[in-house]
Amino acid sequence: MFLNSLSEPNLKKFSDWVQSLFGYGVNINRKSNHISINLKYENDDVNVIDTGYGVSQILPVLGQVWWAKNRPVRNLYFTKKTTIVAVEQPELHLHPAHQALLADAFVSGVKSEGKSEDIDVSYIIETHSEALINRLGELIYEGCFNENDVQILIFDQDDIDKNKTIVKESYFDSKGILQNWPFGFFTPEVRL
Repeated sequence: MFLNSLSEPNLKKFSDWVQSLFGYGVNINRKSNHISINLKYENDDVNVIDTGYGVSQILPVLGQVWWAKNRPVRNLYFTKKTTIVAVEQPELHLHPAHQALLADAFVSGVKSEGKSEDIDVSYIIETHSEALINRLGELIYEGCFNENDVQILIFDQDDIDKNKTIVKESYFDSKGILQNWPFGFFTPEVRL
């Protein structure tokens, strides 16, 4: 319903943004009392129902990422509007290539690029996606954003007291390489 609530100009802006990231736009078809969401390709429209499950699951996330930076802002007392968007496992049901593109979407949502400077957006993303995390490193390496703009926290079971959770911090260096990353997090440990 969020997409249906957008004005035509905002729906076009959202569609163009999704197109720039994922290679397809978004269109809403309204017939009688029915609303359908179509993905717009160069020569074809495909109903989202006829695509993979992951696409239908990621559209609401993309909508919130886009809206967090593009929503109208009323400046009361000339203060900056801070928004925090929390997303739990946005990579579920997505192809690894699309998981990586989520990093581009999140970085795009943080950067201004002509959007309102009065909106400051931060994301809390809970993920287990190697593709998403590696892409963040690539984007740092490519100079798309600064390594200091990312904080990675790892919640792990305490080695001594299994009922405790400890929080460790990992980070990217200026070349986008993960530092202080726990061994075996993405790949299973090899037991000899």
